[in-house]
Amino acid sequence: MTARFKIPVLAVLALAAMSAFASAAFATPPEFHVEKAPATLKGEQTNVHTLTLDGGTVKCKKATFHGTQNVLTTTTMTLTPNYAECVAFGLAATIDVNECAFLLHLVANSNPPTALADIECPTGKEITVTVPAINCTIHIEPQVGLKHVVFDNQGAGAARDILATFTLEGIRYVETPGCLGPGINITTANGTYTGAATIRAFEDPLMALQYGLWVE
Repeated sequence: MTARFKIPVLAVLALAAMSAFASAAFATPPEFHVEKAPATLKGEQTNVHTLTLDGGTVKCKKATFHGTQNVLTTTTMTLTPNYAECVAFGLAATIDVNECAFLLHLVANSNPPTALADIECPTGKEITVTVPAINCTIHIEPQVGLKHVVFDNQGAGAARDILATFTLEGIRYVETPGCLGPGINITTANGTYTGAATIRAFEDPLMALQYGLWVE
């Protein structure tokens, strides 16, 4: 009697193993979720955002972000930044993003949810940092695959939002002679960008009604 059940039991175990293997092989990556779509995305910094270059640091007291999520679930998020009250190398500075944005791609199976960042710009445009007092301009061109941005869920229900922590490295940029003293333009790829922001979703740009936003 015992022998009759050996084959079915083995078959069940084999199917379970195959199912577990298939689930692991085709595991879904983390995704951004919003309660209703389309939704307007708004971000506000939770600390000072800092860009570190050869010439020193560029720090902005105000950093905000905006974007849209047009579907309920996606693995990408586009955030257009805006910076104010910036100081570069100890001097007053401005950052013009010129319609450039961060395109964030969630990394499959990352835990905590983590994204690589592209800097996307319209054709012929770039992010520029200007320090008038020393005739310094920093040019940050479009680029892809910067590591990385880590996400944490916050709140509950319609008040759910995401904390995005930027620690980007290997940013390419060009510094004009005024940034480092007399000389030629210097191109390098050792820039870093750090800062955190809370990202929330709303019904419309007026932020009349908040939607829950989370990543998992």
